[in-house]
Amino acid sequence: MIQETTYDLNKVRERPGMYVAGSYMDRIFYVFIYAFVQAYEEYKNGFADHIEITLLPNNVIRIADNGRGLSNLEEDMTILTQNAEDLPVVNALSKHMKVTVHCDGEIYTQEYSEGIKKIEVNNPGKTTFHGTVLEFELDKALFGGKIFDYDRISKFIYEQFLICKGLRLSLVDFRDDLDYKRNFNISENPIFLSDEHSPIAMKVQSFSPRRY
Repeated sequence: MIQETTYDLNKVRERPGMYVAGSYMDRIFYVFIYAFVQAYEEYKNGFADHIEITLLPNNVIRIADNGRGLSNLEEDMTILTQNAEDLPVVNALSKHMKVTVHCDGEIYTQEYSEGIKKIEVNNPGKTTFHGTVLEFELDKALFGGKIFDYDRISKFIYEQFLICKGLRLSLVDFRDDLDYKRNFNISENPIFLSDEHSPIAMKVQSFSPRRY
């Protein structure tokens, strides 16, 4: 049941500790979890079998899945639900958020800043893929300039690997790659970069059982 409107995302920014508890590093990790849950739900409901997390410069993170694609893009990103551990919280706490949806042969995109839409949902073209791509930059004013912890995220990914049968999980860290924009679209698949034939394959961590 919808409880709040787009404008109520200001409440998240004013009192982020009510929505994401803990230290700065805990909050950053749980914001990642909130974004990851959208992709995980697609897997849990039988619509996705691949989730990829990409760490980018300037504390940007990209989470892509090959599920159905968000069905109500703007509503899903801007309206809080009873759970409140959802995408609108991530959106509100992000300096910049871009969402790209591949659904029913169409591409839909929208951008936001601090939870407020910057453009209307637009349809830039056709696609043969399906899924949702979230790309967001945490607001330094709210998180003290701390960055995503690779080790913590990789440990979480490994744990999911152990319990999620049939789910392919991969983690890419481009934060030290000054040419990441040039390399970003090497893969023929615009959603996933985990292409074993790509020159960037060595940067991809496709998880298999191992000891941490």
